[in-house]
Amino acid sequence: MLPTLQVGDRVLVAKFWNWFATPARGHIYVFKYPEDRSRDFIKRVIAVPGDIVDIKDGVVYVNNFPTNEPYVVNKDHYTMRPNKFYPTVPFTVPEDQYFTMGDNRPNSQDGRFWGYVPAKDIHGPAFFRYWPLLRIGFPR
Repeated sequence: MLPTLQVGDRVLVAKFWNWFATPARGHIYVFKYPEDRSRDFIKRVIAVPGDIVDIKDGVVYVNNFPTNEPYVVNKDHYTMRPNKFYPTVPFTVPEDQYFTMGDNRPNSQDGRFWGYVPAKDIHGPAFFRYWPLLRIGFPR
């Protein structure tokens, strides 16, 4: 999630938030890692149920429009190809699923490589960084 979150940053997660709202595009969430459910992961929600997603030469398209991602400083030239998680490209995010990506695209183990995050596995949004003290604040 560099540069938004650094190694060693500690964040507060609003676990109650999902009682009142569904995850939103562009927000950072903590969830059970789909490949090892004993671990938690933190990534940015890129697409919500029903969204059509494609990635061409590092540009993420949601519903046929390129996304505005000022938080992505380290870009790559990744192009989405059909695979076991996404048999067709572009793909539509299924009901009760979310597509997530990290902000440090060249070095991010994210939804491009392990599929969707089920809604039931999302703990909540990361809303406040409390450590280290010099970086205290709201991650965006």
